[in-house]
Amino acid sequence: MALNNITKMQPQISVVLATFNGAEFLTCQMESILGQTFHGFEIIAVDDCSTDSTWELLQSYRNRYPEQITIHRNPENVGSRKTFEKGILLAQGDYIAFSDQDDCWNPEKLQVLLDAIVTNPNLAFVYSNSELVDGNLQTIAPLTWEESNKPLTGNSFYEILDKNTVMGCSMLVNTEFAQKCLPLPSIGFHHDWYMTLMALGMNRPILFINKP
Repeated sequence: MALNNITKMQPQISVVLATFNGAEFLTCQMESILGQTFHGFEIIAVDDCSTDSTWELLQSYRNRYPEQITIHRNPENVGSRKTFEKGILLAQGDYIAFSDQDDCWNPEKLQVLLDAIVTNPNLAFVYSNSELVDGNLQTIAPLTWEESNKPLTGNSFYEILDKNTVMGCSMLVNTEFAQKCLPLPSIGFHHDWYMTLMALGMNRPILFINKP
């Protein structure tokens, strides 16, 4: 079934992609998102005034998948935090998956995260482990977080006050919760660390999936 036929329906997931001068790796990431085994998603790309060919690449993908991809460009450079904030405000899905421009997703990523979060509507978000790779996708470390790093889960995760082990690119966030976290700070905590602190403050549990 063609992607642009599926996505005429309300998306269940909004993939919020923040870009800035990421043309070198953007094609790999876009193809990995579009190649997901789960298809009920939209892509909201927000560019933060790139000066390379990032915007042109986004336009080409939007033209290929106009029913699934929307692109937006900040009028001025505001940084990644506010760029992600804009994407959250534009999201139509029940859940938000944050995407960096220089990652590459495993094909089953969205399905695995979605299966985990739909069973517990009180979860603020789920997040997974990840594989650390170089620019050629060669493995540097098969797992980013080992058991000694104390992955955060449940309601008792005060370790976050000292060190963040939640990576935004591995999160699937309840949209209702994400909107309650707005506005995101323009300096200081990045969106992943800030949302984890907000989950702690709201007594909302999170779930860790030990799979890259």
